[in-house]
Amino acid sequence: MQVFQTDCKSRRCILATNIAETSLTVPNTTFVIDSGFVRQKIFDPQTQIQKLLTIPASKSSVNQRCGRAGRVCEGEAYHICSFSAFEQLKQTEVCEILRCDLSSVYLTLIGCGLKKVLEFQFINHPSNWAKKLALAQLLKLNLVQVNEQKEFALTQLGKQVVSLPLEIPEALSIIKAVNGPVLNDVIAVICILNSVEQFFTSSTEEEQQNRLQFRNYLSDHLMLLQIFKAWSESENRNEFAKRFGVQNRTLEYVMNVQKQVREVVDKLKIEGEKTEEKIEQQKELSQEAKNWQILQCLCYGFRQNTVKVGKDDRSYEKNGVIARIHPSSGVKGGKILLYHQIIQTTDNYMRIVSVLDEKWLQ
Repeated sequence: MQVFQTDCKSRRCILATNIAETSLTVPNTTFVIDSGFVRQKIFDPQTQIQKLLTIPASKSSVNQRCGRAGRVCEGEAYHICSFSAFEQLKQTEVCEILRCDLSSVYLTLIGCGLKKVLEFQFINHPSNWAKKLALAQLLKLNLVQVNEQKEFALTQLGKQVVSLPLEIPEALSIIKAVNGPVLNDVIAVICILNSVEQFFTSSTEEEQQNRLQFRNYLSDHLMLLQIFKAWSESENRNEFAKRFGVQNRTLEYVMNVQKQVREVVDKLKIEGEKTEEKIEQQKELSQEAKNWQILQCLCYGFRQNTVKVGKDDRSYEKNGVIARIHPSSGVKGGKILLYHQIIQTTDNYMRIVSVLDEKWLQ
């Protein structure tokens, strides 16, 4: 870790996320320049959409960032905002329990044997609307069941999801892929999505041109998967990473997590759909058929991340929210799309999208 070296004779310029708010000490840091903003994932229960927003940081966060300078020597901190703007900041940031989808929280509580989960007392109380929406979603996904006394219990599918150390959509996608030929690929895509922010380096024009050979006009998910598979099969992975502008360390992490998740799935002996007809059909699938099967598994798990095309064929709508495909995507359009996340800047943009078959949502 070069950032912690103290014998460096040149000046260091360190770009940091809000990890700089932790007690991490980088020796000899004398100046801190704080943007005054933070990126947060916020789930809106009314639209049922999670967005990645850039919002003003809280006063406590700003003060924590200030503390990175002057730890072992004198230092100064500069905050890029006026004093009046600072005074208007919230004292602390909104608790995560108040800005997240509660489905996973309630599924875990029910899995721990808590039957009357609506009576559970949170330290910070989410809205009743958010609570009821989360439980309704679990019922819709057939992960829980409820009796007349409003006591909740896990279904067989719910027990399988809880047994996997993953978010609900990720676990459902993997369960859908069990007993099929694309299980490893689906696991790989999920691991990539969890590390996608560190997948690429700051790309040069040459690296972007080199990556065009992996471009998929129907799916960014498959494009990322193909890059990962090509890297894993490369004789010189470091050279591959440099040529195509990808993070070698991130890809190594993805490979390790993929192996760990597969070991967990095999150890738990999770059973998916298994019929003689299905097994016969999967004996000799073309690569194109496998690609569609990967997307079908992702659609099954991440069905809440689907949108339909709007009136102008360029924008997409879900529950009143209008979004467009991010310019970095290789996908140009389709009637129904699966997206990884929505980023809100001057507009709502969907990152990492794939075209879906409408039949998969029926």
